Amino acid sequence: MASTTEAPLVGVAAALKAASDPSFTPKKTLFNEFSLEGRVAIVTGANRGLGLEMALALCEAGATVYALDLPQSPGEEFTATAEYAKKLGSALKYVSVDVTDQQGVWDKVAAIGDVEKRVDICVAAAGILGGADCLVYKADDFQRIMNVNVNGVLYSAQAAGQQMTKYGTPGSIILIASMSGSITNRDHAWVAYNTSKSAVLQMARSMACELGKHKIRVNSISPGHIYTKMTAAFIDTQPELAGKWASMNPLGRLGRPDELRGVVAWLASDASTFCTGSDILVSGGHHACYIGVYGIIIHASYGSIIVQYQRGANLSHAARHAYTRVWSNLLRAPFTASTYTIPRGWIEHTWIEHPPSARLLWMTGGFVDTPEPHDGALKRGFCSFLFRPELAVNVASDPRKLLYSTTRSLAVEDMSLVGRHPRYMIGMAAGLLCTVLLLASQSHSSPGLGFMSRPHVMTVRQKLDRQEEAYAQIVQDRHAFIRKVGPTPDKVVPYPDEPGYRTYTLWDFFPASFNCPYETSRLGVMGDGGKWVCGLSRLISKPNCVVYSAGINVESSFEADIIRRTKCEVFGFDYSVDKFGPEIENFAELRERAHFYKYAISGKDDHHANPPAWTLQALMEHHGHTFIDILKVDIESAEFNVLGETVRYYKERDLPLPFGQLQLEIHSENVPFEKFLQWWEDLEAAGLRPFHTETNLIVVSWYRTKPTYSEYSFLNIGASHEVVQD
Repeated sequence: MASTTEAPLVGVAAALKAASDPSFTPKKTLFNEFSLEGRVAIVTGANRGLGLEMALALCEAGATVYALDLPQSPGEEFTATAEYAKKLGSALKYVSVDVTDQQGVWDKVAAIGDVEKRVDICVAAAGILGGADCLVYKADDFQRIMNVNVNGVLYSAQAAGQQMTKYGTPGSIILIASMSGSITNRDHAWVAYNTSKSAVLQMARSMACELGKHKIRVNSISPGHIYTKMTAAFIDTQPELAGKWASMNPLGRLGRPDELRGVVAWLASDASTFCTGSDILVSGGHHACYIGVYGIIIHASYGSIIVQYQRGANLSHAARHAYTRVWSNLLRAPFTASTYTIPRGWIEHTWIEHPPSARLLWMTGGFVDTPEPHDGALKRGFCSFLFRPELAVNVASDPRKLLYSTTRSLAVEDMSLVGRHPRYMIGMAAGLLCTVLLLASQSHSSPGLGFMSRPHVMTVRQKLDRQEEAYAQIVQDRHAFIRKVGPTPDKVVPYPDEPGYRTYTLWDFFPASFNCPYETSRLGVMGDGGKWVCGLSRLISKPNCVVYSAGINVESSFEADIIRRTKCEVFGFDYSVDKFGPEIENFAELRERAHFYKYAISGKDDHHANPPAWTLQALMEHHGHTFIDILKVDIESAEFNVLGETVRYYKERDLPLPFGQLQLEIHSENVPFEKFLQWWEDLEAAGLRPFHTETNLIVVSWYRTKPTYSEYSFLNIGASHEVVQD
């Protein structure tokens, strides 16, 4: 049985005691749990600002508070606050110390312990802010911020923890981090500050694990945009920041320093005795609204779900393209804000709007009509699927279950689609009847109807030729779009934040508009590990099928699916891991056709480097391969160099690229548009055509950032292979 501490006689336990013991006197105890009477607190960075505000809060709760800060003597703000604390019957004392001097901090706090014979609370709030372009951030400036914000916090927590263990005090250590430790400050060059606050978050968790045995709790507080003298330095020089920052949280305003008082008092007191290793966000709900400014799309192959957070009224070009790939021509309808604005109150905690412009848009496929506000069955059918985890898991392995589960939910509502939309249903029935008659005529052909029973059948080559004609228009549209928003490539911003005609992302210039002439199959789990393959049926029985996978990481579901569904041999290359993921390593029958090499794929050969660097052509020669059926590349931004050099190598020799299709994750975050455009058009000139794309949702949901990673699948129409032949 897990050990527990004896519970104090409060709350329901007190009520039950009073019920069984008439001599027990009921009394209010909640505020006593927040009392800090008789306790000693250390607060660093407390000469002014947030530190001083939190120090006074602890004084008001009854603690004797020592404020540690750099100036030799306290400022006027501190002096006035200390006098105010004295009138409240508390003590707020000042100690000068440099928090980056480890021994100095230890000695000053030890002296406090010698006087008070205890230290109960430590609030490590000392911190500084500075900015510079991350590519030219000077080492001294970077280290100065890290010394104060990370080292200073550590030294303060160490000093307090030493006194807590010395005197056997069950203490509370509170590290002041920032929401900047878990989000990015878009438009601000704060890489050092953000990095330091991320370190503080992990420091709190790590120290909590170590100090729990001493009954010392360690937590962190992450304030959001709080108007202090430190932030005022930015806001006063850039007045628009106040409104911008305020618009990024649901409360629509900046925070005040006093709004941290309750949180720090709670963490310091016995009211939070079972809270350790936690981070408390005080951001006005900034995290709740931060996602959704950039578009993301989720969809399956059957009866699709599309979910998009989109800035502005209408879908972007890329989103509209994904929409047409999922819905059939019969079901296609205009997709605008007027038809898809989400009414409030459907599912109370589900649909929200991000002020002022991000809106959650949704639709479900496979139902003959578009979702409308009065369509109660469709709304409830969608939601009942979305929030049933067991079905969500099943859909990854069998997308057909999506249509079944959603249709089943509709049936429960007992609302007839025929009764609500007779014209659509009649049209569907007529289409079905025509299909049946056409099939019948083909099965029972007669000489007189011979021309009807021999429908035109296009060869794969003819399909590709038509696709090429259409793709030429896509290229023209791309350059027209560049002229509109650039007007030259070097002026195009890949991920603009401006509304209006600049409502686009990099991926809108490069839609995956080429159609695979055969079926398109998803292999591997949804998210970062899965890929879309063209014409898998053409490879299932192919002997000597070869797959190269550059960038294994720890997830090998794509490679495992390839081995299970084909006769292909898979060759994996990754210098950052030692083997394939468990999806292959745990199955002996899969390992037989999986070959792993701890190599780095590079644009130049250097086989004696650490790790060994191999070009694609050198790897093929080494393994005796002349053609790769599927090439998967996920090498964290190195794809630009590797594929650029590979294309150049084969172009100089007037040879086609030696692979049938390319599954590629593109990392675009630091690539100028004009460089990306040239690289992309080099791929096109070599015969590569994109037939599928999806934004990498992992980076969007984890890092709450722009959709700079995207999965693309390319078909090589410049080489002769099974997928471009009949």
